[in-house]
Amino acid sequence: MRLTRTSLFAILASFVLLLAACGSDDDSGDGDATEAGETESTGDTQDSSSDGDGEEASSDDESDESSEGAAAPGDIDREATLIYATSFIANSLDVPNVSTDFAFTHVEPIYDTVVRRLPSGELAPGVAESWEISPEAITLTIAEGRTFHDDTPLDAEAVKANVERIINCECRFAPLLAAVSSVDVSGNQVTLSLSEPAGSLLEVLSDIPGMMASPASFGNEDIDTNPVGSGPFTVREYTDGGVSYDRWDNYYNVEDTLVAALEVRSIPDDNTRISGFLSGELDVGLARLGQLDEAESGGLNVIIGAQAQVYQLALETDREPLANPDVRRAISHAIDREAINQGLYDGNCTPTVQPYPEGFPGYVADATVEKYAAFDLELARQLMADAGYPDGFEISMGAPAITNYTNQLEIYQAQLAEIGITVEAIPDEGRTFVDRLTAGEYDTWLGPNTTARPSSTNFWNVYYRPGGSRNSGNYELPGVDEMLTTVEAAATTDEATAGLESLVTTSLDEGARDVIVCAPKIVAVHNDNVGGYELPLAGNLSLRTVYKTG
Repeated sequence: MRLTRTSLFAILASFVLLLAACGSDDDSGDGDATEAGETESTGDTQDSSSDGDGEEASSDDESDESSEGAAAPGDIDREATLIYATSFIANSLDVPNVSTDFAFTHVEPIYDTVVRRLPSGELAPGVAESWEISPEAITLTIAEGRTFHDDTPLDAEAVKANVERIINCECRFAPLLAAVSSVDVSGNQVTLSLSEPAGSLLEVLSDIPGMMASPASFGNEDIDTNPVGSGPFTVREYTDGGVSYDRWDNYYNVEDTLVAALEVRSIPDDNTRISGFLSGELDVGLARLGQLDEAESGGLNVIIGAQAQVYQLALETDREPLANPDVRRAISHAIDREAINQGLYDGNCTPTVQPYPEGFPGYVADATVEKYAAFDLELARQLMADAGYPDGFEISMGAPAITNYTNQLEIYQAQLAEIGITVEAIPDEGRTFVDRLTAGEYDTWLGPNTTARPSSTNFWNVYYRPGGSRNSGNYELPGVDEMLTTVEAAATTDEATAGLESLVTTSLDEGARDVIVCAPKIVAVHNDNVGGYELPLAGNLSLRTVYKTG
């Protein structure tokens, strides 16, 4: 590739490779990142341009996705059913209607993406076998000879139809493609003309917004539950308990689909899920940090990873008390982050106030808990009084009805009571929770957030810009547009990093409306007959390389 301008993706990719080289300090884990299927977030990334000369990626960039110690081909049971367990269930299997990025694992078996994102974070060819980037446009060269599950061609016209469907949808993904002014086709090439700097657009197309469905299926009444994609699996059944899939034998590289069937089960209760792994009923999936000893003593293989993910408490600023920066600061000072770290997570959820991990572009060394959110009830009470609420007030707080988050809900309820804030705790099931927070029905709500998914700019678009899908109160961070433009149009690593850092410090100085509490390590477990399972840095967990031995 010829590079004359540093892209935001290139900046992030260099960090990703550093993490991969460092690995995990825990002897029980071999992952350099983690999947967060039990958590809630949205994403927006773009891959920046070159100075008119273009930037091209070819299939030579594609790297091996298999894990170390993979079984010999003869050991793989290609007729096996793989059962993956998480606490979450997708609200829909139709791309524009998917309400959270953590549904990636549910929909990715069905669809191929325009570009693929490897577990290391690097981009590799997908439906587009190569691409060229300039400040004015991204040109995608579409691989030929592929089809959708309904046998219609997956060609340039189909890619155009899918991209335009996202641009024109009334859905949370439309703003991610707002910079695309037109989509044009010439032969097997698709050109996305750009109206403004859009450095992270390729990463957007590696995630849910870039998943390709058959245009012939767009009007199907059952598209939410029985979509038509081009991926290695078709949907057999979709219920509140999960999704089951069958291998599609006409997939263009079906030889790499290593199981005959796949199930993604939703099991919200942590104890039920770990019991399923221990009994062998479940093959692979997520556990909790507090279950490490139980998993290891039961003979499970344990992977511990870290990614750009945090636990947070979001405050809707269209409510009078929460519009006051001193109230937001008081809430942050009333949260005992270290007590949560030790009490709930055995020291495995690092207290923090910023969205990025140390070393990641945008991490600010002096944006510490001690500086911005030291646990100090006396200070918190004084801030409440300064804001005009010496006697406190009442608020509602929503949370997913999942053990981890209901535990957090109880703690926040008790801690905020210390400064006079009475919390009405509202645990809701997954789909209800997402719908209610999107509609702004909670004054505050808690949950996880993968902050670099599919790019580090998305966190700010979603939480700190009016109209953001997780900003029902329409809070606007002062200067947010200018700072984001700096990042998206960055010509150097330093410029992009400076833009991200300014977003971090400005949000904290203004009294963050998204109160970040700690950054968790996440635990995955699997049985001895499972291989090929990897924990991706960004959280876009794919099950395509996972297999079972005989």
